[in-house]
Amino acid sequence: MTDREKSLYVREIKRDIAYFSRSFRRGHVSVDITGSSPDEASRKVKDAVTPAPLKDQSEALERGSARMHVPV
Repeated sequence: MTDREKSLYVREIKRDIAYFSRSFRRGHVSVDITGSSPDEASRKVKDAVTPAPLKDQSEALERGSARMHVPV
């Protein structure tokens, strides 16, 4: 890889960091993927950020009202 190519890659990485930094600051999820294969790691991350299905409508209402009181 030439020095010019390296600088272009670094520039792209810096742009990505700047673009996604707002999302990264808002994220409050931590997933331990130590020793996981790529498939296992992606499954663990997906499971951590995907809400569990609700059992019934009353639970949905409870969760909805609870969210209304959470400060943003």
